[in-house]
Amino acid sequence: MDHTHIVQAGDLDRYAPTRDSQAVIPELVYWLVKQSCSNLVVCRIPYGDAVNQPGWDGLVETMEGFLEFVPKGKSYWEIGTGADPQSKATNDFKKRTEEIDDKERADSSFVFVTPRSSGSGGWNEPQQTKWLESRKDTGWKQIRVIDGVKLADWLREYPAIGKWLAKKLNLTENLGGLSTAIEHWENLTSECAADDPPFPPTLFTIGRSGACEALQALFEGKTQVLMLFAESPQDVADFVSAFLVGLDPDTSKRQDTPIYAPENSPGLGETEFPLFAAICEATELCLHMPHGTMRHSSRRQD
Repeated sequence: MDHTHIVQAGDLDRYAPTRDSQAVIPELVYWLVKQSCSNLVVCRIPYGDAVNQPGWDGLVETMEGFLEFVPKGKSYWEIGTGADPQSKATNDFKKRTEEIDDKERADSSFVFVTPRSSGSGGWNEPQQTKWLESRKDTGWKQIRVIDGVKLADWLREYPAIGKWLAKKLNLTENLGGLSTAIEHWENLTSECAADDPPFPPTLFTIGRSGACEALQALFEGKTQVLMLFAESPQDVADFVSAFLVGLDPDTSKRQDTPIYAPENSPGLGETEFPLFAAICEATELCLHMPHGTMRHSSRRQD
């Protein structure tokens, strides 16, 4: 499978000048933060019609950070889609640093997000490094810049969000056969006639308590690898989607887990925390949980 992105940095760069990006990029950041941090204390990132509210563009507080994207603890976020993001970052940083007292800054991080990278009107990595270096002694716990390159990398961790954004950017050719659990289930139930009785997920999970317990253990991180065998790849996809859709609301975000991705689907490569299942042509599916994570993936078994 190609090690590429569903949405690439260049796609974000081209989308940045559009009016729609002003509402969509904050929403993207919101969903990425929500999906990345399971122990959020605060996540307030206005998007859509709410983007013009006064104050910070985002306030996040989490007990654990996520890679190089979400700092641990409290973080204040500013988001800009316009040209010359360095100037906006500079102005926002100066204004917010003056507003936050020394004690608060020492326990908080500043994060600036732009969908632009090194293209025209962008902000290249050497300039970002120099900008960050010149501000390291301003009292903040951490200072981070997330540009289009880093946003694209972050999206690799969550193909379901990448699919959502690809549709916003009209990049449907990048989606291949990617389907989330809820989408697979909706496609399955749509085949029923209008007067048919409800189509319960238990139809595919009843009598499979052992497989359900094993799948649950995978999501809880108790096991790292699970092999499923069925009469056809469709049976495996039906079972996994039914299991995920049947979970309680507290775990509903797993319904966005991609469960179908043909081997030649573009945009899906290995990530540090893979989150997709490649349904192979044979009747065997391997689900693999990277050690120490709470996510699931799979590898085709040849």
